Amino acid sequence: MCIAWFTSGMMVSPDRLFSLLEKYHVYCGGPLPSAGAVSLFANAWFWATWALTAVYIGHLIGEWFRGRAPNPIKLLLRATSFGFWWFTRVTVDNPLVGIALFEVFHDVQYLSIVWVFNRGRSAKDPGAGPFTRFLLDSQDQNPHRHNREDMPCPW
Repeated sequence: MCIAWFTSGMMVSPDRLFSLLEKYHVYCGGPLPSAGAVSLFANAWFWATWALTAVYIGHLIGEWFRGRAPNPIKLLLRATSFGFWWFTRVTVDNPLVGIALFEVFHDVQYLSIVWVFNRGRSAKDPGAGPFTRFLLDSQDQNPHRHNREDMPCPW
């Protein structure tokens, strides 16, 4: 599904698709397909992506009825990742800037997930080391953390 959605973001942007085909032609020597063939392929990919998404949603509904509800956080992360990728592919003129924007967005998501996971692990796992606890425990539980009010002000 990731391949379908990420590629769809490229397919719905005529500028990006033309740029990709042009580079293929110039640097690789490949033939340029006709405009009709490109349009047909892009539309087929777009609708195949939606069909795959419908099948996936049907699978999620089936799992929900079997008592295995999908994780809403994962679904939200997937939807926001695909949506932001489309945004950067379609609206940002410079491809490098668009990819950099997406990478920053994706990195923040990843670091948030890791932070939440490790906070839970440090709170519950007796095997978590003291350094991990020092970094991740909340101020209420960690006596070594200082509040701003406790620190001397240099001015």
